[in-house]
Amino acid sequence: MSRGGVPRPVTLLLPLAVLVLVTGCSAPFVDDPTATPVSTASPTGTPTATPEFTPTATFTYEPPPTDTPITGPQIAATNYDPAYDLPTVLSRVERLRGLTATEPIRYEEVELDYLLRNGSTMEPGDPFDYPDEAGKLGQSGAKALQLYSSARVPYLGYAAAGTAGANRVTVGNETHLARVSGQAPVITAAHELTHALQAQHGLERPTRRPTTTDEDIAAMSLTEGDATLAAQRYWERHDPGGVSPFAARNDTSPRGRWTKGLYDKPRLYGALYLRPMAESPAERNAAIRSPPNTTAEVMHPALDADLPGEGVPRPAVPWSVAGVDRVGEMPLRYALRTNGVPYGRAANASAGWRNDTLVSYGTDAATVYWGTRWANATEAREFADAWRSMLDRRNATRNGDLLTVPGTPNTTTMQYRVERSGSLVFVAASENASHATRIGDCIHLHDRDAFVGRDHADADGDGVPDGCERSRGMDPTAADTDGDGISDRVELTRTASGSVGALPALDPTRKDVVLDVVYASSVDEADRLSDPQVRNLTATWAGFPVENSGNRSGVRLHVRRAAGSQLAGAFGPDFDTGEVNELYEERYGTPPGNSTVNMLVVTEMDVGSTDVTAFGEKGGNVAVVRASEARNLVVTHELMHLVLGTVRGERDCDIPDDGGHTCDGYLAPGGEAEPHLTDLLVRALNREWEP
Repeated sequence: MSRGGVPRPVTLLLPLAVLVLVTGCSAPFVDDPTATPVSTASPTGTPTATPEFTPTATFTYEPPPTDTPITGPQIAATNYDPAYDLPTVLSRVERLRGLTATEPIRYEEVELDYLLRNGSTMEPGDPFDYPDEAGKLGQSGAKALQLYSSARVPYLGYAAAGTAGANRVTVGNETHLARVSGQAPVITAAHELTHALQAQHGLERPTRRPTTTDEDIAAMSLTEGDATLAAQRYWERHDPGGVSPFAARNDTSPRGRWTKGLYDKPRLYGALYLRPMAESPAERNAAIRSPPNTTAEVMHPALDADLPGEGVPRPAVPWSVAGVDRVGEMPLRYALRTNGVPYGRAANASAGWRNDTLVSYGTDAATVYWGTRWANATEAREFADAWRSMLDRRNATRNGDLLTVPGTPNTTTMQYRVERSGSLVFVAASENASHATRIGDCIHLHDRDAFVGRDHADADGDGVPDGCERSRGMDPTAADTDGDGISDRVELTRTASGSVGALPALDPTRKDVVLDVVYASSVDEADRLSDPQVRNLTATWAGFPVENSGNRSGVRLHVRRAAGSQLAGAFGPDFDTGEVNELYEERYGTPPGNSTVNMLVVTEMDVGSTDVTAFGEKGGNVAVVRASEARNLVVTHELMHLVLGTVRGERDCDIPDDGGHTCDGYLAPGGEAEPHLTDLLVRALNREWEP
């Protein structure tokens, strides 16, 4: 069952994540007697679960050809004499799979006297704490999905039956196989020889590198399903006895061994996915090289949907992100099943999956947000109800919106908030009740409709629930807590009209300024803002005596520099203010004026006077600076015009009391600016800025 071309060593316990991938290759049929489903399209386009096969089903094939040993590269057992004829088995597998061996294969029997990291040994049946990690799903995710368990359960053996590379196959001895598998030894041989053929033909890894648990299992489903299908066809044609490979994979393991069952199910679904291609090796090879993106597509090949579907928004919480994953339908269903949800309900509750995002946070306790998107509101409701039912099976108790699943000697106590909004279901899970509450309070920021009919007070009407604002130290009675002209909702969600992609990480309790720097083609590379210039600029604004909550001072300036050139030529002869404003609207989808992002255009100028170095509209979003003058003082001067707009207050010079300049300091006019703040500027920086 190897997923690479190099056979795995059999004397060392590999890293836990790798061990999970190989454990259970030929495991016995355990406890899921219900037929495995196949999806058919319902009138709404959502798959419905129907029986697909029974473990004893037989298939109709053309009469098998006469067994003729291969004439090319041979296979030979190197350290024992198997009870079956290896060249004959390989020949049969080649014909069943439609691949021919191109290199010699060494076939070896191994003992299961495995050396662990601590120097001890372990054999099948010894107590073992299976690792609680699968794909990209770490322990925090396993805890949130109610999969984690520290219980020590009987070890089923390394790779359970065997491993394979392009030139080497290893199998456990028959005593070992009898302990871990109900299959005939020759079926293990057929399975592993299929993997050897895959490796020789470059089929052991997909062309696309999986980045999520869902993608990883979908890809593995086809490489392992291919070997499972070949073994099943061998079992059907040659009647070696023992459990059928399909029945062996129809396994929902107990929670202490959940990783084993989770990696058995994909082998079954992958085999079923490939079964219509059994007589077309080229089609089968193409599917393995370019597997589906999602496990849902493996489970429901007839489903007419573009998967994964639209993304799922995340809540705005103050913690660092430790990991982001997509779980997928197959692991989701498995989590329900391994926690006792009946097969039919688990299958129906997971069948409408369209996408999900699981975020693990770097907190002092396992803390996870899991958002799922469904085909429609009915499917979302069915999943939410099934998930709550699963938590009830874990003896959950309710305290307001919080569900508490008590821990056991082998599991941890987990706190949950489960919310539904239309076709979205949000799950907040943490070992810390306040963390789960904080995620739950901020869960609906991206969906204003979620507030309809819900008890989420929003006193300032900014789209951020009062509970979320209080948990983040914000003012629930002010739509812009820090007074920087950017609403609390925009700062939390990092989305707004007038932004390119996601905004920088903003703080709703501290003044922020977002500045995008763009260049005209007339600017030489040497005249572009350098890293030291940007650091100096941000340090200047951070040092301003601006009071924020929590006794924090300064302004957080976020500078983003665009690559390439966005305007052709120089300001004056080649483009003017109108074209600069058009560029802003083209980039940000809104005209400049009351937007979140400020744009600084660095360009050469030819306006009839060398005295003009820069200009910007007070209270606007666009400033233009001559490339040779794009230094800290000039940029800060123009940016203050954009951010502060009118600076009101009495002056002792000939500047109006409601003008945009001050008598001296950063906003002194006519090239007289100096790098210091006047009392008037300090007051302006500390008042509420106009949006």
